[in-house]
Amino acid sequence: MTDLAALKPRILANLESGRRLSVPPELRDHLERITEMVAEHYRAHHGEVVLWGKIDHYRYHDGRGTVYRISPDGRLLDESGAARVGLERRAELSVGVVF
Repeated sequence: MTDLAALKPRILANLESGRRLSVPPELRDHLERITEMVAEHYRAHHGEVVLWGKIDHYRYHDGRGTVYRISPDGRLLDESGAARVGLERRAELSVGVVF
């Protein structure tokens, strides 16, 4: 019998897409609308992502090398350079959780 604790990393890896939000291309340059999306997502999910845990923050990769960290209520917390190489052409919004 397989230990459930040993399966958890595999299960979470398969559910990784649940931590990603789709950013329509027309919103890529509209940070204000993206922060509104964050607040709406947080409210709609009651502050949690199923099987991942409580939402702590969101990260918006603008596809040009800037990463914005956004609070669950939609406030811009900070910004930095690219966190990952290779995503410069793709805008992405992800959820940071607390286990």
